[in-house]
Amino acid sequence: MAEHVETSGIRFGRTVLDVVVGELVDQPVQGIVYPANTRGVMGAGPAGAMRSAAGAEVEREAMGRAPSSLGSAYSTSSGLLAARGIEVIFHAVVVPSIGQHSVAQAVLRGLDETLKLAGERKIRSIALPLMGVSADDPQADRRTMAEGVVDVVIKRLRQRGVRLERIVFVVRFTDDRDMLAAIILRARERVWTTSA
Repeated sequence: MAEHVETSGIRFGRTVLDVVVGELVDQPVQGIVYPANTRGVMGAGPAGAMRSAAGAEVEREAMGRAPSSLGSAYSTSSGLLAARGIEVIFHAVVVPSIGQHSVAQAVLRGLDETLKLAGERKIRSIALPLMGVSADDPQADRRTMAEGVVDVVIKRLRQRGVRLERIVFVVRFTDDRDMLAAIILRARERVWTTSA
């Protein structure tokens, strides 16, 4: 079992990283990120849940961008989520096709492209799931992917011109929250404080 880590956010320069258990669409942020496929179709799973919350117009926008390269990212309107204060949906293209699993290297590239795009759009807060893992994956694989995701985020935060003030990782289980928070804390101690 993962160690329990209480966090109200961990600061990296001007940006606070937080980890919460909940639903992506319920976060008080400007933009949300979700794992998209190359065709832009928002079928079952996280994509289907996003379509249900944001509306079919977002899927039409996404499909209008197809085909998208694996590891790329693009943004659409937030559809019905605008009523919740969410201004934009970032589509991180990490899944080759409908029904397939995400590709680890595409997750890392897609996340980096998403963070770059958020900066270009002057977005100050985003929420994202822990992409690249499923509930069935062994804990060691989940940890490895989480470490890679955190590394990508921190590398992006170290670049000039980053406007993000808050990044919220949204997970479904408390053990994922604790694992991810511990990874972020270790990264803060190892990478940020020693060479910032």
